[in-house]
Amino acid sequence: MKSFESIGLWFLPSAPEIQVPGTLTFSKDGGLSLKLAGTFQSALSIENATYPLIQGVVSESPFGRFITLFQCFATSVRIGMPGISLETIHANHGFAGTDYVDSDAMLFDSALLSFSPLAAWLGCSGLSVDYSANTAHWIRPKSIRAIVAEAEISATFTNKVHSDLIPRFVSFEETPIVAIKDFGHATAREIQSRFVAPLSRLMTFASGNTSSIERYTLRINADSEEAESSRFERLYSPAEAPEKDRVRAGSSLLFTLDGVPGGFESFLQTWFRFVETHRDFCAVYFSYGYERHGYLERRFLFQMLAAGCLVREGNPEDPALKAFEEFRDSFSTAELLATQPYAALALPTAFELAMPTLFAKFVDHHWHVIGEIVGVVPNRFVESLFATFNHVRRFGEEDANTIKGANLYWLLERLRAVITIGVLSRLGFADAKILEIIAENAEMAHLRTIKAPWEELDDGA
Repeated sequence: MKSFESIGLWFLPSAPEIQVPGTLTFSKDGGLSLKLAGTFQSALSIENATYPLIQGVVSESPFGRFITLFQCFATSVRIGMPGISLETIHANHGFAGTDYVDSDAMLFDSALLSFSPLAAWLGCSGLSVDYSANTAHWIRPKSIRAIVAEAEISATFTNKVHSDLIPRFVSFEETPIVAIKDFGHATAREIQSRFVAPLSRLMTFASGNTSSIERYTLRINADSEEAESSRFERLYSPAEAPEKDRVRAGSSLLFTLDGVPGGFESFLQTWFRFVETHRDFCAVYFSYGYERHGYLERRFLFQMLAAGCLVREGNPEDPALKAFEEFRDSFSTAELLATQPYAALALPTAFELAMPTLFAKFVDHHWHVIGEIVGVVPNRFVESLFATFNHVRRFGEEDANTIKGANLYWLLERLRAVITIGVLSRLGFADAKILEIIAENAEMAHLRTIKAPWEELDDGA
């Protein structure tokens, strides 16, 4: 999404006759900030200064002149001389397009998306260059389509030619686009949850870093020959990996479209089913699992929570989980606890009790693939994970298997790799293909060559 700054006139839909001049600034890092040369308030205070919807027309923007801002609140209000008020407003998200978006309930019938790793993941291009003849040719690659989640999802290509007669410079830009249509009509929130979030998570998983959405366009009557079409670019500040992390990971995707089982349509259907059946895992893992900075202990906690969700949602009928549910129920109804109304709140859930057992089964099932990544015998790996997990959660409790300090980084990286391999298996990748991915992925290949953190626990490992 391109950054821009533009002046315009702004108003509240409840009072469109009161228009206030101001400057809108948008960037992926800073989001949406509106600086008014005036105010929408009668009392100059930022307390309770919230605006569900602000609309305005700007002098120019790369996405359209009509701007709609949602979930806005004042961050500063001040009075200048002589009596001129100034108000700065932050908007959580917004739209720029050919018309206003009248509410969150507005319905759209198609969407266009572009992700930062999409071109590399698709692995195809229509551009060819003959350096000996100083010529370039472009033939649009064939679109690929899939019917997924009661909609058509396709990948196609667009192009732009930039030219400058002085100094005679010409550039060509090829951009892959994901188009989503034939889902009927849906709100922006529904399109986000049904299509955008799963596809964004796919790009994140395939690239190994939080993917950036480069384009996010919603449309109305896009394919209609009778009604006028409208398009709206969604403006928001996405969570994404820092630039230095994107560069490091961008050189080696975990996998590309060419290597997925079943081809484009079958794999997309499998991915959408995985997202649907592993909601808790996706919510945790794709929110915190790709953090590269911050305290190791915090990152480790979220990785362990994601691992637990993965093994639980992958086999919700596991007999061990049922046994621990019965054990906890019998314990929580004991006469002593019945007299202490809040005691049950301190009891671990059945899932927490069963998690070491479930994860040990998961490790054993995948051991022939993850063994070299783990670098130590299965029971030592599981015991170290949960000894460290308990140490981090309980602020100091530890035993001989607890991993601390710099070695915690290597335990965390091994856990990330094991989770990744588990997801690949759930998506239908054959063991031979997973081993190939491990060998070609720089980060996982590196884990096979080092001893940390086991060198302090097992000198023979």
